[in-house]
Amino acid sequence: MRMPVSSDGSTVRYNATDGRLVGLLVPADFSDYWDFHPRDGRRSYVTDPGLPLQVVRVKGSPSDSGFNHIHPSLPESGSWPTRHTVFFCIAGLIRVHLSESDATPVGVAEMRPGDALVCTEGHRVEFVENDSKFIEAKQGPYLGEEQDRVLI
Repeated sequence: MRMPVSSDGSTVRYNATDGRLVGLLVPADFSDYWDFHPRDGRRSYVTDPGLPLQVVRVKGSPSDSGFNHIHPSLPESGSWPTRHTVFFCIAGLIRVHLSESDATPVGVAEMRPGDALVCTEGHRVEFVENDSKFIEAKQGPYLGEEQDRVLI
């Protein structure tokens, strides 16, 4: 059995013999929000920007709320107008306000630990309880703050 190739103290990489990433473990006790982009103490992009799947750990309290946005599709993405996002609630209570790409409201999903939500268009996250946390997995690559999302 191969052991992990590297660990930065908060994630563990499993690489092939030629260095390709085969697995990335983000432990349940992850708390290193300052060592990963964007270094704001709330979000941690734990995957490399060029990967086709982006994984982000996010934490917040009731005073923290996101903006309604979409992740625009890439030309090679096919027929969907947006890149999709999956949320996994791991602590607290989170509300995800869902909308169409033109900001027309659709509904609000309340998420508790263990819940998952697939978003295919607009969304805005609201933290309801202190120390709420979720994992976001979305289609990559990460194109930078300006191109990765469009506010609606």
